Amino acid sequence: AMSTGDGKARPGEFLTTVFKRNVEQQYHLKVKAARQLLAEVDKKFPTLPFTMRHLSDLRSAKLGITECITHGLLTPYPSMHDYSGKVAHFKCTVLLLPSGTSRVTGLKLPSYFTTDK
Repeated sequence: AMSTGDGKARPGEFLTTVFKRNVEQQYHLKVKAARQLLAEVDKKFPTLPFTMRHLSDLRSAKLGITECITHGLLTPYPSMHDYSGKVAHFKCTVLLLPSGTSRVTGLKLPSYFTTDK
């Protein structure tokens, strides 16, 4: 990602809606909504990130999500923002070879882009 600001991403003001199951963590949940949420996540998304909108009962999930996060069963992925400038996100595939790095896919960046690193 590139930014015209200071380049320090911070969590934004939007609510986090993307989570991932932490399969190494175990805990006996007390709230029924949290147990239902975790059972659905274990069944549908055991190792991949998911969004709240993919859950069958959103109201119940909102009640149970807090307990799951508190006990480390789910890892939240907040949206990150750089408030002082514009941000552009570029993706490419690179090969790390003994002779050096080689870009395989992606666009060539214009010459007016510079980096501190």
